[in-house]
Amino acid sequence: MPVKAFQFGQLDPDQQMQGTMGETVNFIWIGEKLGPLHAACIRSFRRHGHRTVLHAFDAPKDTPDGVEIFDASQLLSQSEIVAYKHEKSLALTANIYRYRLLEAGLGIYADCDVYCVRPFPEQQWLFGWEKKDVINCAVLKAPADSDLVKSLVQCTSGRHFIAPWWSPIKKAAYNRLMKLGVGRDIRRTRWGTTGPQLLTFLIKKYGLADKALPMDAFYPVHQAMTDLLFDAELSIKDVTTPRTYAIHLYNNSIAPTFNPPPGSPLAEILAGP
Repeated sequence: MPVKAFQFGQLDPDQQMQGTMGETVNFIWIGEKLGPLHAACIRSFRRHGHRTVLHAFDAPKDTPDGVEIFDASQLLSQSEIVAYKHEKSLALTANIYRYRLLEAGLGIYADCDVYCVRPFPEQQWLFGWEKKDVINCAVLKAPADSDLVKSLVQCTSGRHFIAPWWSPIKKAAYNRLMKLGVGRDIRRTRWGTTGPQLLTFLIKKYGLADKALPMDAFYPVHQAMTDLLFDAELSIKDVTTPRTYAIHLYNNSIAPTFNPPPGSPLAEILAGP
């Protein structure tokens, strides 16, 4: 089945007739190829009945069959693409984009290294604890008109970053610098500052922490324990629980040693239809 492109809000006619379309899950990708891991993750959502939409400036050559393509330039101009200065990572752009996607009311956002193990619940708020004091943004949904989404977008708009947890005096000083064009460049923020750190702070600020799902919902394998994904004596069932909806695979951690042995959870993920 070839890749299909639709206007947003228009369903795949084939799935609409079959009545199997689940809630929309969106992904963002910048680059020519997804690679086998990311492609397998996106396929996993489609396999569990979700409508899958890949946001891209140009459709990757290895986009899985049946995945819809959304023109990412409708939400973010290519001139706005930025990378963390220290890590040289486009994860910064992914953070900016996911908040605009929520603002547009387009459904659930998921990172391309999130592997779905069962259909996601249909609810207004969807996010989960990564550890006891951090809510990750690899899976995220919130009402478009919520204070949370408005603040996430506001904090990551433009080339200057003013952290909401700074003191009033520091905020005022950096606001003055921003008006002069010499504020803190958002590219100089550290990995995670505009992602989990910002999200967790705002969720707590707005009293939404009780809506976060437990750690095993999306993050059953901690980033420090990704070696489990390469263990040939384990399976996907061994690294998940009955409460797990997906596994965040932390591609940035496993990519340098990406060679899963046969029978391992990661090999099982890659072999999925």
